[in-house]
Amino acid sequence: MHEQQAIPRRFPGIRRRITLFLGTALVGLVGAVLLVAYKQGAFVRQTSIFFYAEDVIGINKGMTVRLFGLPVGSVKHLEITTRGVQVELSIVSEYVPRLTKGTNARLTREGYIGAASLLLLPGSDPKSAREPLAEGDVIGYLPNRGVAEL
Repeated sequence: MHEQQAIPRRFPGIRRRITLFLGTALVGLVGAVLLVAYKQGAFVRQTSIFFYAEDVIGINKGMTVRLFGLPVGSVKHLEITTRGVQVELSIVSEYVPRLTKGTNARLTREGYIGAASLLLLPGSDPKSAREPLAEGDVIGYLPNRGVAEL
């Protein structure tokens, strides 16, 4: 007198379809995260170099660092120290051999109201022109001249 109830097959194959949908969504999410990480430079080797400045008006974290006008890195960190403000630059390691011990940084603008960036000027001293920069080296900073100095 015990009757077996049949499980209704209202949605045949629904479990497989849901699994396929969630798997596709997960793959898409992982792909989007990897794409953003790649665009942010997470898979590119970086070398940190530093400079000290009395003031860093116009320099911001994330600002572009250029060499010969091409973007080669960004400002990674700013910190107040006893020597002034320490600015950490994160340079793509591929470009570091082109930078020598006499390299200086200078704040530049693209036109009067254009975006600001740091321009790296390789050293002109023949003695230091042979030694490339290494991780953690300190370079010089050439501050902009004010209106009174011009």
